[in-house]
Amino acid sequence: MVRSAALLTLAGGVLMAAATATAGPYDKILEGAKTDAERAVRLMRAGMSEKRAAERRLSLLQEAARYGLKSNHPDGYSAAARAMGALTQLAPDRTRDWTRRRAEALRLWYRTARDAEGRAKAGGQLVRTLLTLGGLHEQRDEWSEAVEAYREANMLASFLELPEQKQALGRFRRAVYLLGAFRKAAQLKVTLEGEPTNATVRSALVRALVVELNDPGAAIEHFTPDVGEPWVTYVPLAAQPVEKLRPAVCRELGDWYAKDLAVGAPAVAKPALLRRAHAYYQRFLASYEKQDATRLKVALAAAAVRKQLGEEGVSPFGFSPGVRAEGTLMVAADDIFELRVNGETLLAGSNWRQPHAKAIELKAGDVIAARVRNTGGQQGFFVLFQGKQAGVEFGTETSSWKAYVPGDAGKWWSISDRAGAAEEGNHNGTREAVSKVLRRPMSGSWRVIWGKGNPCFVYRVVKAVDLRPRGVPGER
Repeated sequence: MVRSAALLTLAGGVLMAAATATAGPYDKILEGAKTDAERAVRLMRAGMSEKRAAERRLSLLQEAARYGLKSNHPDGYSAAARAMGALTQLAPDRTRDWTRRRAEALRLWYRTARDAEGRAKAGGQLVRTLLTLGGLHEQRDEWSEAVEAYREANMLASFLELPEQKQALGRFRRAVYLLGAFRKAAQLKVTLEGEPTNATVRSALVRALVVELNDPGAAIEHFTPDVGEPWVTYVPLAAQPVEKLRPAVCRELGDWYAKDLAVGAPAVAKPALLRRAHAYYQRFLASYEKQDATRLKVALAAAAVRKQLGEEGVSPFGFSPGVRAEGTLMVAADDIFELRVNGETLLAGSNWRQPHAKAIELKAGDVIAARVRNTGGQQGFFVLFQGKQAGVEFGTETSSWKAYVPGDAGKWWSISDRAGAAEEGNHNGTREAVSKVLRRPMSGSWRVIWGKGNPCFVYRVVKAVDLRPRGVPGER
């Protein structure tokens, strides 16, 4: 049976460039509208129509925002906010600008809402938008701006008793801490430039980068032997990707992070250090075959780390501060697949006609691995992650996804020999391949892919840049 075209349609397929209808002039849309609020609502509704060409929609939504922001009416402010939300989808390269202006519209809506229900609706949207805006500032290391966004979100969520209050407070405290940590590191760098032989300052800088900012890679730039042990031994190793480290090294690093660095670390920094420890322990356990006292000891240490993180309400997977994204992972396969994230099964299916999706939070360093088997005819595999934050997305393509042959088919997800993995080729993909779930043109070059043999095995390590909005500077 020939199903490659069906898989493309299912996984992303051909979603038209939306040019089937040409919009009329503004005066036709605005005919009979008497106020700026009415004009904003009409333009917003017209711009939300997917039957219009993308450029026309962009123009209509910007006009809706312009009228809404000057309307002096809650309906106009609400329309402007909705228009700005849609603009983040149409022009993700300007996500921060749209999000900032959306927050402005929501503030005006909240202040002018005529009843408690309206204020609650506007306030809830404003809190969520401020959390998104704070995340955008974090990704640019704009910590002062992130602190202000989270401060406002926390105050409003607390006043309205919203469920986001705990999240807003946590992000605010974390941003305040990281702002101070970045300032501290910057000052230490300046001091070290003037006193390059000052071992005390150098050691303080290395510790700040490794412990407070969880960035051993940056610490390497300022590294000399006089920082002393165990820093001389462990920091260069910690700067490497976990998958490139020998299992025995991972065990040592796990112990160093969990039993040394995390013990005396500030409360806000501790979860990131424990995540690292957990990742190192998991790497060791995935490669160590013996069922002996050594394995039991490491397994107990990993369980202790999970318990500590659970008490903090933090997932043990991922360990990159400030680089994370909540969203939905969507999969379509021809035919049978199982997809795991960090060794844990997330999705599985056997019907090539049915797409699969699940909400997840991904972090830099997470490993997505899949086993796919074809039962006949054409074969293919498609993955798309779309973050809640506009512009955050990545999918299967021909460079970051690797094909591999597992050393132990019973533990195929451990991917113990990544060094031998090959770059993945595409299978019947097109540049316009998109997820059917999104129902809109994609900005990326996602492909339907296939690995080696049947079943095939493919994996991808999530990068920090994957979790940033498209258009944000960074190596992809």
